[in-house]
Amino acid sequence: MDFRLYFTKVHLGNPSREFYVQIDTGSDVLWVSCSSCNGCPKTSGLQIQLDFFDARSSSTASLISCLDQICSLGVQSLDAISYLANLRKFFFFLNPN
Repeated sequence: MDFRLYFTKVHLGNPSREFYVQIDTGSDVLWVSCSSCNGCPKTSGLQIQLDFFDARSSSTASLISCLDQICSLGVQSLDAISYLANLRKFFFFLNPN
């Protein structure tokens, strides 16, 4: 069985910070853990150091509650949300508290 991992570089926040994310070829979701995440892994399964995004240090990011209406729409609706919001980029950061 042939097993491959694909990664890409993304820039998040303002001021922009660079992150490498693994591409899930079965979905349109990319994941970056937030600095406020307690218990999130600090290294990947391949022992690659993971960087954390600090939403509070970005002028363009904000945390939303898991109870927010946007969360109830589910991951499958992200394309529709992006379209409805007329955004080219759509990120939301969940605050588990």
